[in-house]
Formats: sequence, structure tokens, C-alpha cells
Amino acid sequence: MPFFVSIQSDTLDFLRSTIVVPLVATASFGPRIDFLHPLLEVNGQPVVLATNELVAVERSVLGNAVGSAAVDASTIVSAIDYLISGY
Repeated sequence: MPFFVSIQSDTLDFLRSTIVVPLVATASFGPRIDFLHPLLEVNGQPVVLATNELVAVERSVLGNAVGSAAVDASTIVSAIDYLISGY
């Protein structure tokens, strides 16, 4: 289940790459830090946002979107803030 959340602004869609954060099945993630690794849902399944593993990838390697994480935007931004600033 390799899913990613694209966190880069849509206004930068003209760039070849985008910043993504992997989504990992809860069963295979291990211990998590609540603020850094929030729980999200994909196709009804709980997944962990592996914020500390964010990376830039070529858009061409990504498949089609399976949903939207817009409802979790504030949680995702908070996790990124925690990764960068520690709070």
C-alpha cells in the first residue's frame, strides 16, 4: 500500500517535482509520536502520516489520486510544523 500525501501548494503544479509524505499502515509503522505521526484514513483504513520521511518526487512517478486529505489539512500542517520547529 504505497500511498503518499502531496503537501505542495497547487499553485506550484507547473514544477516537475512535488513534496509528498508517505502514508504507512498502522500495523507496520511501529511506535509513533502523536504530533509527528498523526493517524489518517485511506479507503477506510487507518494509516500513519510518516512526516519525518517527507521527500520530493517527480510528479511522473505518482499514480492517480485516490482521495483528498483536505479535511486533515490542519493536522498535516501541524505535523510538519512539529517536524521543523519541535512544537
